[in-house]
Amino acid sequence: MKMMMYRQCTTIGMNKKTIPVKETILIFLCFAIGMGIRIFLLFSGKMPVTDDMHFFEFSAIQEKSMAPVMTSGVAFAYSESLSNVFKFVGNRLTVVAWYHILLQVVSFFFLFFGCRLLFGKAAALFESAFFAVNPWLIKGIFAVTPENFYLFWWSFLFFLIGIFAQKTRVKGWYRKNTDEIYLVLMGFLIGMVCIWHIMGFLLLLFLVYALFMNMSFIIEKRNIWEKSSAMESLLKDEEDAEDDKNREMMPLPSEMIILAAGMLSGGYATLMKYTGVTGLYIQEQFLWWKDRLFRFDNGRFQDLELWLPLGLMIAICAGAVLEIILKAVSRKESEEKDIEKEMAPLPEDGKVEEKKEKKQVKYLDNPLPLPKKHVKRTLDFELDKKDDFDIEIKEDDDFDI
Repeated sequence: MKMMMYRQCTTIGMNKKTIPVKETILIFLCFAIGMGIRIFLLFSGKMPVTDDMHFFEFSAIQEKSMAPVMTSGVAFAYSESLSNVFKFVGNRLTVVAWYHILLQVVSFFFLFFGCRLLFGKAAALFESAFFAVNPWLIKGIFAVTPENFYLFWWSFLFFLIGIFAQKTRVKGWYRKNTDEIYLVLMGFLIGMVCIWHIMGFLLLLFLVYALFMNMSFIIEKRNIWEKSSAMESLLKDEEDAEDDKNREMMPLPSEMIILAAGMLSGGYATLMKYTGVTGLYIQEQFLWWKDRLFRFDNGRFQDLELWLPLGLMIAICAGAVLEIILKAVSRKESEEKDIEKEMAPLPEDGKVEEKKEKKQVKYLDNPLPLPKKHVKRTLDFELDKKDDFDIEIKEDDDFDI
C-alpha cells in the first residue's frame, strides 16, 4: 500500500524565481558593451590576428598530416577543435577570431549564471562587468592561443557546479539515476579539464564550497525522510522499495564518492587518449602530465597566459566578497528598522492604532435574472365605523360556520 506524499507548495509558480528587469538590463548592457568593443576592433582591422605560437600552422587542414601539438593537454585539445572548425569553413585567420568571439559569448553567460547560482546577483553583475571590459580577454580574441577555448570549458563546468549548489539548496540530491548520472558526468568533465591544465583544479574549490555550504540542510532533510520512512514501514510492501530509494536523500559522503569516481574516470580516459598519439604506456603518460603541471615557456603557464586564472579568480572572489558585504549591510538596515518600530512612542491612550488596509471589493455582475421589485400597495377604499368585523362569541358557540 502506497502512502500519499505532498509537496510544500502545490500552487503553480509559487516557488519560481525570475530575474528582475533591472538586472536583465544591466547584464545585457555589459554584454552589448563587451561584444561591441570586440566586433569593432575586428572590423576596423586595428588588431590583426596573430599566430605567434603556431597553433594555426599545426591545426590547418593540409595535404600532408602534421604532428599534433602535445606540449600540454589544452594545446592538444585546442588544436583538435581548430582542425574541426577549419574542415567546414577553411583555413582562415579571421575564422579563428570569430570562433574566439563565439566562445567568449557563451562563456560570458555561463560565468554569469554560475556566479548567480553560487553567490548572488551582485557577484554575477560584478563578474560580468569585469568580463566585458577586461583588456586581456579582448586581446585574446586576436591571438591563436587556447585561452578562449579553455575558458569556455572552465566556465561551463563552473555553471554546472552552480546548478549543483542550487539544487542542493532547494531540493537536494536523491538516490536516483538522473541525479547520480549528473554527478558522474560533472566529475568526468572536471577530471578531463584538470588533465588539460592545472587551472581545472580551481574548480574543486567551488565544488567543495557547494558541497559543504548546505551540509546542515542535507542533514535536516535526511532526518525528515528517515522519520517519515519509519512511520510508513508498516504499510509498505516489497514493490515500494525502489520508490523509497528514489525518495531517499543522498548523503554527503556518497556525493563525494560519486564525484571522485567521475573525476578519476575523466582523467584516466583523457590520458588513455594521449597514449594513442604518443605511443606511451599509461604510467609513462601520467608522468608526462605530472612533469608539465608547472611548466613555464616564454612567459606562458602550460600554454596559457597567466592572467587568465589569476584574473578570473580575482573577479569571482571579489564578486563573492561584494555580495557578502551587501547582504550584511542590508541585514543591518532591516534590523535597525525593526528596532525603530519597537522603540516608536505609543499614543496618549496607550493603545497602538491598528492600520487596516481597505481593499476595494469588485463584485461580478449576476448573470441570473433578478426577482421582481416589491411594489408597496395601499387600500383605495375607506372603512366605515359601522363596519365591524369582530364577531361576538357566545357561551354556547362551537365555532361552526
